[in-house]
Amino acid sequence: MNQRNRLNSKFWIFGGIFFIVMLTLFPFNFQAIAWGKKDAIKEFFRNASDFFDFFGNIFLFSPFGYGLSQWLKPKQFAIFRKLILILGLSFALTLTIESLQLFLPNRSTSAIDLFTNTVGGTLGGAYGLLGWERQFISIITGLKKTWSQPKSIAIALLVWISLMFGSTWQLTNMMHLNEWNPEFNLVIANEATGDRGWRGQVKGLSISDRALSEPEINQFLQSSQFPKLDAAIADYDLTGTAPYDDRSPLALPPLEKQSIETDTNQDQNQSQKEKYSHHGAKADHQGNPLIAPWYRTSQPPTALTNAIRKTSAFTLATTFETSSLEQTGPARIISLSLDSYQRNVTLGQQDNQLIARIRTPATGFNGAFLAIASPKKLELNRSHRAILTYQDATISLYLDQTEPSYIKLRPEVTFFHLIFPTIRGEGLPTGPKALSTYPIAFYAVWFVPLGILLGRILRLRKPETQTKSRLIYSLAGITIGVCSLIIALLLTPFSPQPIWIGIACFGLGFLPIVVQLLHPIFKFRQAK
Repeated sequence: MNQRNRLNSKFWIFGGIFFIVMLTLFPFNFQAIAWGKKDAIKEFFRNASDFFDFFGNIFLFSPFGYGLSQWLKPKQFAIFRKLILILGLSFALTLTIESLQLFLPNRSTSAIDLFTNTVGGTLGGAYGLLGWERQFISIITGLKKTWSQPKSIAIALLVWISLMFGSTWQLTNMMHLNEWNPEFNLVIANEATGDRGWRGQVKGLSISDRALSEPEINQFLQSSQFPKLDAAIADYDLTGTAPYDDRSPLALPPLEKQSIETDTNQDQNQSQKEKYSHHGAKADHQGNPLIAPWYRTSQPPTALTNAIRKTSAFTLATTFETSSLEQTGPARIISLSLDSYQRNVTLGQQDNQLIARIRTPATGFNGAFLAIASPKKLELNRSHRAILTYQDATISLYLDQTEPSYIKLRPEVTFFHLIFPTIRGEGLPTGPKALSTYPIAFYAVWFVPLGILLGRILRLRKPETQTKSRLIYSLAGITIGVCSLIIALLLTPFSPQPIWIGIACFGLGFLPIVVQLLHPIFKFRQAK
C-alpha cells in the first residue's frame, strides 16, 4: 500500500469513527448506572427504532466500512474473508457504541441498531471491495455524455436555488392558523361526538386572539379568582348551572348541557360500554357507563375562530379540577373540534398529564403530531390553572407555574410532514432523535444537490491560470454562503439558532464539492 492509499484509508476509518462517536454519544454526559447482565440485555430489546434510525445508521457506518475496505485491499487473502472481517469490526464498533449509550440518559439502545449499523459498515466495505466504484463510474460517465455542458448545469443551478428559496418562504407562511375550521363547535368535558368523555369540573374558560405576555401570565396564575383575559373573545363562567352564556363582546353561542341516550339494542349497549371503558369513562359495578356531564355550544363559534385565524395567535386560559387520574384518549377537557380526528385546538388529560393539541400544517388535522404535555403532573381533586398560547409558531403550555413546556413548529418539520402525510392527522415520528434529525435533513435536501451542481461546474471548467481557478472557487463559496445566509434569515423567526443554521447549510453545501474533487468516482475525463 502506497503512502497516498494509506492516508486515504485512515481518513475514512478515523473520520468515520469520529462522526459516529459525535452523532451517537455527544455531549458525553455519562451517568453511572449499575447495569446487570440481564437488565442490559433486556434494554437492548426493549426499545424500538424508527425510519430515521434504520436508514440513518446504515449511512452513518458506511464510511467506516469503506475505509476498512481500502485498508484491506492490498492484503493477500480472499475478498469473502475481508468482508467477514469488516462485518466483525463493524459489529464490534456498534456494540461498543450501543453499550456506552446505556449510560446516557438521553439515548436509547436497540437490537435493531446493532443490525443496521453492522449492515451499514458491511455495505461500505462491499462498495470498496467488489468493484462497485467502477459501476458507479460507468453510470456517471454515461450520464456525463448528455449532461456535460456548463450552461445546462448553470440553468439547473438557478432553477434549484429559486425552488429552494421559494419553498422555504412558503413553509414560513404555513406557520399560521388560517386552516382553522370555523364550523367546529366549542366543547367542554368531551369530544363533539361524545366519545372522549372527561371526569372533572371546568370552572372557567377565557380565550384571547393574542398571546399573553409573561407579566399577564404571572398575574393570571397568581390570581385568587378566575380573571377575564384582556380583550377576551370568549369568556365563560361554568360555576353555575347550564346553559352558560359568553360574557365577551362577541356574544358567542352559549354552552349547553349534553346527554347520551342509551340504545335498547344489546349489541349497541355493549359497544358503548366498551367505548367508554376504553377511554377511561367511569362505570358502575355492572359495567354500565356513568356519563359525566359535558357541554357544547349550540352553534359553532365562528366569530371566535375567524378572529384567531386573522392574528394566528391566541391564549386559552382555564381553571379546572380533575376527579380521576386514570383517563386516557386523551380525555377532552376543552376542545374546538368536529370529531375525534379533526380539531382546531384541544386541551385534554392523559392519565396524570395535561395534553394540548393545535391544528397547523405541521401537526395535521388532528393536531397529534408534536402534541405538547404539561411541565408538571395533575393532582387529584385540586384546582389547577392552565394557559395555552400560540404565537410565531411556538406552542407554550403552563400548568400552575410560570415555567412552561413549549414546542417550536419549525418549517423544517412541516416540510417532511407535508411530504410524508399519514391518515387521520397522525404525523411522523416525534422522538428526540427524529426531532433533531428533521432540521439537518431539511438543509441536506436543499444544499447537498446545490453543492453537487456547483462541484460539477468546477470539474467541467478547467481554469488556465491559478488566478482564474481561485476566482471560480471563490464564486462557488460565495454562492453557498449567500444561500446559507438567506435560508437562515428566512428561518430566523421560527428557529432559535440562525448562526448554526447558516453554518450547517454552508457545510452541507460545501461537502459535495470536496467529495467530487477528491473521490476517485468523479475523476474521469471530460467527454468531448
